[in-house]
Amino acid sequence: MEEKSAGSWTQAQIHRLGGQNIDELLDLWGQMIDPVTTRLAHEASAYQLVFDALTHEHDIRGALGEPGSRRGDLVYEVALGFLTTMGDQFIRYGELPGSD
Repeated sequence: MEEKSAGSWTQAQIHRLGGQNIDELLDLWGQMIDPVTTRLAHEASAYQLVFDALTHEHDIRGALGEPGSRRGDLVYEVALGFLTTMGDQFIRYGELPGSD
């Protein structure tokens, strides 16, 4: 996954998908979601992917000037649970103040 955050990977995605409109991108994502979720359903990293997807959704919303809220839905609850759990582990394992 490290190369996924590299500029070259990002540029390759822009080159591959840059000519498609939003509806075409949503259709493509819709076709890909079932195989991805099936594969990841049994992996612990699935929670992180939900958190990442929610973060990117709000990045896109901000870029489009279309802020929104997901509070109360399952995606928000999963992302908040991941963030809380990881924050707790970071504090405990880092022996930071307040971890006892």
